[in-house]
Amino acid sequence: MTKSTIRLLALLVFYNLVDIRLSVAQEQSFLDSCLYNVENATNDREKIEAIEFLAERFCSTYPDTVIHFAKKGAYLAVKLNDKKRQGRFIHNIGVAHTYLSEYSDALEYFLNASEMSVELKDTSSLSITYTMIGHVYRYIGNLDSAELFYDRAISFKSLAQDTVALSHYYNNIGIVNMMRSNYDIGMEQWARSLELKLALGDSNGAAITMGNMAMYYRDIGNTEKALSYFLSAARIHKNTKDYEGEGLVYDNLGELYMMTDEPKLGEVYYKKALRIFKRIHSKDRVSRTYRNMAKFLNLHEDFARAYLYLDSHLVINQEVINESILKDMDVIKSRHAAENSALKVKNLQIENELKDEHSKQQELVRYGLMGILLLLVVFALFIVWKFIQKKKDNAIISAQKSLVEEQKVQVEFQKNILHEKNMEITDSITYAKRLQNAMLPDLGEFRALFENGFLLYLPKDIVAGDFYWTQNVDGYSFFAVADCTGHGVPGALVSVVCSNALNRAVKEFGCIDPHEVLDKTSELVEGTFCSNEEEVMDGMDIALCCFNHKTKELFYAGANNDLYLISKNEISIYKAAKRPVGAFSYQSEFVTHKIDYQEGDRIYLFSDGYADQFGGERGKKFKYSNFRKLLLDNSELDMNDQKDLLQETIIKWRGELEQIDDICVMGIQL
Repeated sequence: MTKSTIRLLALLVFYNLVDIRLSVAQEQSFLDSCLYNVENATNDREKIEAIEFLAERFCSTYPDTVIHFAKKGAYLAVKLNDKKRQGRFIHNIGVAHTYLSEYSDALEYFLNASEMSVELKDTSSLSITYTMIGHVYRYIGNLDSAELFYDRAISFKSLAQDTVALSHYYNNIGIVNMMRSNYDIGMEQWARSLELKLALGDSNGAAITMGNMAMYYRDIGNTEKALSYFLSAARIHKNTKDYEGEGLVYDNLGELYMMTDEPKLGEVYYKKALRIFKRIHSKDRVSRTYRNMAKFLNLHEDFARAYLYLDSHLVINQEVINESILKDMDVIKSRHAAENSALKVKNLQIENELKDEHSKQQELVRYGLMGILLLLVVFALFIVWKFIQKKKDNAIISAQKSLVEEQKVQVEFQKNILHEKNMEITDSITYAKRLQNAMLPDLGEFRALFENGFLLYLPKDIVAGDFYWTQNVDGYSFFAVADCTGHGVPGALVSVVCSNALNRAVKEFGCIDPHEVLDKTSELVEGTFCSNEEEVMDGMDIALCCFNHKTKELFYAGANNDLYLISKNEISIYKAAKRPVGAFSYQSEFVTHKIDYQEGDRIYLFSDGYADQFGGERGKKFKYSNFRKLLLDNSELDMNDQKDLLQETIIKWRGELEQIDDICVMGIQL
């Protein structure tokens, strides 16, 4: 083991033994030590070990630095013919790009790393890289690819022997299902992950999973379960002396109680978090907690105390910035002193060397003359050889040029064919959009039914799986927003089947009650998809209403899609059945709700695309809680103005991220 490696390991042991979180200044100091070992390595083997340690240690905190040095490490690995290390460096570059949210670059490096692991038959490294590829696809919203690579990663592990990998696999698959809104499946996977982590004695891992589950229960309003998981996680962190983890749980508990209109209890937990963060000297966490307290107290209109906490946040935040600046100045001074000392030593060496130089000059002159003569002879031979070689090269180049020209013609031909195919596919999909638009109700019909209402319809692709539907039959007006399985072309095909089934249920079979319409529609959809030997598990989520023009009564039934009613600045949620329309395993039945409304009240039907859109500063989901707040805060606006506001808000929220699903929102003033 080299001296630099021993020094790095000693530093790491020191920082792990000290039971506090590394501050910004400490982290920078540790990085400087690692950089010093890289720069002062005496040979390639020592340098590559120092770079490898740096690349593994600082991916999350200094990703740009890791990318720079990992590329140097990969070059050295090629020079030393160390393919295994080369693959690890390429993997580290991918991890660093992931932390920088540069997902396209990350995928490129991970795929290169996986190819090298396959070549080396290194299934352990390949499993880790496939897991990271799964993470990247999950971050960009490609959940099918994410699940595929998670499955590939675990396929290399012996499940009987590697329960650690299996616990991580269940955790990752749980996240994928939560992002798909398959909340029951996601929670089941997290529960499996939690069970394995507890069996393995991975207390901190179990506490993290409990925290995830708690945040889900908090977001859906199940305060009791959220509180139970948060407190269990806090106990584990406390027992394992993971003070930062314990503090973060208390911080989340503060937010939980602030969201449930118990600001005093929320403030108690925030103060617990503050005591821990101050104990471990984490000024950054202290600053953030003060900021969170100020934000929520401001929402509860406790402006005086909110101002005090905001002032504390600003003071400590400035201290963090000042400490970082002072540390940087100390590093610069120490480097300058070291450089001056090195320069003095170098000058002394130069003086001693000059004394010997004069005595050797005459001998060098003699050797120089002999060398020049020999060089002239070699140069003449080289000119003759070069002339012969050039004639051979010209013949080869001429042959290669002809081959390249021929290949260029073939490539151009294939390119033209591919372009034509792409144009044909695009034209076909565009024509399919015209057909789908013809299937959708005319906006004039919608406005004839509801004088004051809006439709926000934003397909993810050219064609969509979301659709809106209206129908008038014998004094009854039906209207709905539906979300079919998938999006794009597959979703559009399913939407045609589901829309046709709705029309048949109302017109052909005479169904009036919304739950009867959904029962018949489900039967028709299931019959369509299961009419041959291959069973297709596709269908739709839907919010369906029926308005009786004679009695002025409004009825609703839903499949996974709720309905919101806003009356007198209060929002009521009419719950849908926890099942879709179509051939799925389910337990609950469709139920019809009578909507108790007054003139001027407003109802909203919607798919999950709006609430599930990723964006904002942290790339998180918009969430239903924010969606409800947006509707409630702006419920007094004209319906057309509400539509414009909803569209502007989701576009601003999404920013540079891709739209992950179709979006459809219907708003009606009764």
